[in-house]
Amino acid sequence: MTKTETVKFCCCISRGEVDLTVEADKGAYFCGETANLHVEVDNRSSSNIDKMKCKFFRILTLRADGHTKKFKHLMREMKYDGCDEGNQLDQHQQLELSGHFLPVTHAHHIQCEYRIEIECAIPWCPDVELYIPIGLYEPPRQVWGYQPPAGFVYYPPPPLE
Repeated sequence: MTKTETVKFCCCISRGEVDLTVEADKGAYFCGETANLHVEVDNRSSSNIDKMKCKFFRILTLRADGHTKKFKHLMREMKYDGCDEGNQLDQHQQLELSGHFLPVTHAHHIQCEYRIEIECAIPWCPDVELYIPIGLYEPPRQVWGYQPPAGFVYYPPPPLE
C-alpha cells in the first residue's frame, strides 16, 4: 500500500511531500505470529521525520437501537528510526501480534477487526499514517498422542485362539 501526503507545518504551510509505502508479508496471521513489514519512505519535504511508529490495534464496534460505539485498543507499539529531509528510508519492521485476542467478527450488532498502522512522526506537522487491515485467527490445534512415522503400515495382530 502506498500513500503520498503533503507535509504542512502548523497545518497550513506546505513543506513538500512524503511517500510512504508498506508491504506486509501476508494479510492474515495466527495469534502470536510476527508481522514482517517492508517500509519505504521518500521524504521530499523540508521537514525531518523524527521516528517511525508501528502500531497494532483492535477495533471493536457495537451497534444497538440505532446507536454505535467504537472501541480502539492499542495492543502493541514499536518505534524505529526516522528519516531526514530530502532522504529516503528503506527498512524492515517486525511487529509481534500477541496479547488477549477476540475473534475477527463481522456481524450486525458486533464487529471486531484488527489493523496495523504505520506512522511517520513529523514535529509541528500532522503525521503521515497508513492503515493496513489484517485478519487474525486462532492457531490450528495441535494433535496430541502417538503419531506413526510417515509410510508406516499397521498390521492388526493375529486372532487369539
